[in-house]
Amino acid sequence: MGKQWRHLDGDLLPSPFTPSGQRRMGPVWYATPTVAYAVELGYDVTPLEGWVRRESGRFLDGWYKRLRDAYVATMSDLGMGEKLSPAEFLEAMAVTRAVIRS
Repeated sequence: MGKQWRHLDGDLLPSPFTPSGQRRMGPVWYATPTVAYAVELGYDVTPLEGWVRRESGRFLDGWYKRLRDAYVATMSDLGMGEKLSPAEFLEAMAVTRAVIRS
């Protein structure tokens, strides 16, 4: 017996656009990538309004650099430098895991 296509009632499926899967009623705010994804999935999207930011920039670069530097420093303190080979990295991870467990 071959596979047969079934029409599913979309209301029975969780919403792919909310973390809880619950469907929102009425107008809601979504970022452009989410709206593009909805269109890609075949949803009929009719925006009521749009907001455009005139200025642009790399607003999170400072935070990214701070977090990256902190991560690299922590890993280095644990014996895992940036330039380790895969084998050296796994060995350092094993040593770190053993130290943490003891």
